[in-house]
Amino acid sequence: GAEREKRDLSEDERYTQRTLGGAVEVLLSVIKKRDRIVEAKVKKTKGSIEEEAMERDVVVYIQMELCSRSSLASLLEPGAGWVVDEATNLSIVEGLLRGLRHIHSLGMCHRDLKPQNIFIS
Repeated sequence: GAEREKRDLSEDERYTQRTLGGAVEVLLSVIKKRDRIVEAKVKKTKGSIEEEAMERDVVVYIQMELCSRSSLASLLEPGAGWVVDEATNLSIVEGLLRGLRHIHSLGMCHRDLKPQNIFIS
């Protein structure tokens, strides 16, 4: 889905918002299980009440803390100039494994683990 950076004027904090389409009940059950989620909203975008009841034309917005640095993928790009030592590499792997253990403890799996989805702060 689409992802964009936003700024909360009341708290002067930056966050990211991603929109997802699909079965609302399934998405909301996943959202409720995840931590680091600031807010989840369901918004009917168009259509009749009957269509809404059949879960059509519904968008789920997931608002999460915005990572101040970037993804692992962008840091690994040629010319990025990112050089890390062994301790930093081990710290990244340890954080990744802790995150996976946490979502597995919730009975979920990531299914899209890649450098673009590993955020470095």
